[in-house]
Amino acid sequence: MTSSDRFRLIVLRHPREAKSPLGTADLLVREIPDTLVRTGLSWPNLQAASGDESVTAAHWGVLFVGTKADRKRLLLGSGSGGGRRLVFLSRKGKAVEDDTSLRESLEGLVLLDGTWRQSKALWWRNPWLLRLRRVMLNPDAPSLYGKLRREPRRECLSTFEAAILALRELGRVQEPSVFFEALKAHLDGLAGGTAGPRRSGTPRSDGQDRR
Repeated sequence: MTSSDRFRLIVLRHPREAKSPLGTADLLVREIPDTLVRTGLSWPNLQAASGDESVTAAHWGVLFVGTKADRKRLLLGSGSGGGRRLVFLSRKGKAVEDDTSLRESLEGLVLLDGTWRQSKALWWRNPWLLRLRRVMLNPDAPSLYGKLRREPRRECLSTFEAAILALRELGRVQEPSVFFEALKAHLDGLAGGTAGPRRSGTPRSDGQDRR
């Protein structure tokens, strides 16, 4: 992460995902220590989810997968979002052509952690997410999960991958390859039956909700 200012990640994790060995939220905390993981189904607002009364929805984004039609229209077409790896959506659901001010004012991102069905449940149980800036990713490669966990669509990624790609596109990480090496080691360990991911940073012992 850049040292000039603080950029926060909040992961809203479905309770069932917290019990899955394939989850990547804890790895994200180890690699990006400022990450806050909240386990549960709903929170009344961003302030409650973040534990910070000073945050404002206008300066936060939420990673949004969207429908296949959304992706074709916003990311793969010839419009203003076509070809970009990260696109901000307007309140009307259109790709923002000049997103410079949005990028500069963004203070953090919310990610939903769980299976496809669990993530949708989190989305619908937390209507305040609609007040945040929706951000869509256009990944250049499929998830490293491979056969360990089948993703419903090619563009669906693990929470860890989505976070690192978003940070890369926002200029918040300098060498994303280091983080993906950590994820690969973690997944290789799961496939081989060994415990514990390789750590490239200092683990964080606080800041997580374990309810």
